[in-house]
Amino acid sequence: MIQVVFHHQTDLASPIDGYRIYGHANYAEKGQDIVCAAVSILSVTITDELEAPVIESHSDNTLGVTQFKDCSENNVLINALEHGLRSMERDYGGFIAVNDATGGW
Repeated sequence: MIQVVFHHQTDLASPIDGYRIYGHANYAEKGQDIVCAAVSILSVTITDELEAPVIESHSDNTLGVTQFKDCSENNVLINALEHGLRSMERDYGGFIAVNDATGGW
């Protein structure tokens, strides 16, 4: 299952200040997995457009993003990422889970 964690500064009502995406959907065989493909395209596209992010990427399919600039453009992008991933969770909940966290990573 793909795990998504949106990190909030102080409490869940505060803005998202980072996210981590990891795991495998296992919806279908490699090359046929539409859930994995959708998460990958959305997360990489949004991450590439953020202004001044700190990106942590590992060969184990983990993407972590923190410390991006607090500006309206980034807020729109993060909201789009959150909306898209939560929509996928509604449709493919057995293959992707989206959660929120506060405090340290």
